[in-house]
Amino acid sequence: MPRERRAISESDRDWTARFALRLRSIIRKRSSIDIAELMKGAGLRVEHRAIDAWLAGRRLPQLKDLERIGQALGLDYRDLLPEPLTKLPRRKRQPAWDRNF
Repeated sequence: MPRERRAISESDRDWTARFALRLRSIIRKRSSIDIAELMKGAGLRVEHRAIDAWLAGRRLPQLKDLERIGQALGLDYRDLLPEPLTKLPRRKRQPAWDRNF
């Protein structure tokens, strides 16, 4: 059984953290060793330590590998990507002609 993973806040805006949360929700209780075996079956050589780093929010997989990672997990690679951040309200800016210099 895999050990408890480091807590990551759902409100974290960091892309690596958001990717980690998304990947955790996909693999659920599987270990990084199990995931590494699935990756190997899809023709991708990834060490379980790299997968641990992805799940901890410390690193991201290489973009060129996302499609094979998705295939290994039975998903489209776009399903691996976290949801986009909601847009922050824009600051109200004065028009350039109305600014006091």
